[in-house]
Amino acid sequence: STEWLIYCTIPWQIACFYVASERAMWLTAIIVLAVLSGIESYFGTLGLDYAGWPMLLRCFGEAALGVIAYQCYRQGYFQFVADGKWALLALIVNGLILALPIPGVISVIGFFWLVLCAASVPEHKGYLLTWSPFVYLGKISFAIYMIHWLVLDILRKGSLYVYDSPLHTNLTLWGAFVVFVLATLSV
Repeated sequence: STEWLIYCTIPWQIACFYVASERAMWLTAIIVLAVLSGIESYFGTLGLDYAGWPMLLRCFGEAALGVIAYQCYRQGYFQFVADGKWALLALIVNGLILALPIPGVISVIGFFWLVLCAASVPEHKGYLLTWSPFVYLGKISFAIYMIHWLVLDILRKGSLYVYDSPLHTNLTLWGAFVVFVLATLSV
C-alpha cells in the first residue's frame, strides 16, 4: 500500500524536479538522506520491519532520489564518476555495501551511483549489461517485481496442497530456486 501511494506521487515529483534548479535537487537529496538516516537510527534498519508514516517517508524520499537521479542523468551531472564504464564496478561495490554491517543509507547513495552508471551504458558497445538476456530481464524487471511474491505464495501453497509439506522439503534449495525463477519468468 505504501508503494502504491508513492507511485501516485511519481508524476508530481517528475513535474517538480523537471524544472527544479540544481540547488533545489541537492537540498532535496540532503534532506532525504537526513530523514532516511533518522529513520534508520530510530528503527535500526531501512528494511520492511515497520509501517506507517516512517515507511511513507522512506518510500517517498527514495522515489524522489530516483527522480533526481534521472534529472542528473538527463542534465549530464556526475558524468566523470557515473559513466557506463563504471557500471560493473558500481554493481560490485553495491553488493559489498549490502554485505557489510554498515548503515543502509550508504547503500541508498551507492544505488544512486549505480543507477547513473547503468543509465550511461552505451547501447551499441560490448558491455555485459547490453547482453540481450540482461536487456530482456531489465525490460521485464518491474513486472517480475510485481508478481514474484504471488508466484512464491502459489508455489508454497501448491506444495502444501499436493505434497502436504513445504516446497523446500521436497526440493533442494537450488531446486526450489530454479522452480521459482522459471515459474516467475513463465508468468
